[in-house]
Amino acid sequence: FHARQASSSVSPSGRALAAGGLQHTVAQTSALGAYAWLFGGLDSSMNTLNDLWMFDLQTYTWYDRSSQTVGIIPEGRRGATMVVKEQRIACLFGGETSQRKLLSDMHLLHLGSGTDEPRWEAVS
Repeated sequence: FHARQASSSVSPSGRALAAGGLQHTVAQTSALGAYAWLFGGLDSSMNTLNDLWMFDLQTYTWYDRSSQTVGIIPEGRRGATMVVKEQRIACLFGGETSQRKLLSDMHLLHLGSGTDEPRWEAVS
């Protein structure tokens, strides 16, 4: 996912969104603002991530939403599929762990308005 470099609402740290990150999963919603949601991917050591980021398409600002997320957070993965349903729910499916284990699980991410706490829900 490439976007114009912009100011960020988070300070650079070990969890900061790295330019070298790979194979993240992205979905976009336009309800109550325009946001792109990024989940997982690989860090520079090729370990899978399970962090959640929101990119505000109006202000070009990234927000780390990982610590504000409730529910059971999916395990780290790369190459998953994520689509937004009805502008309020993102469906995350599959992917692969850093140990190359293929995943076939599904999780729903209740997005709210972008300022609400995102909530994960495992689908069985």
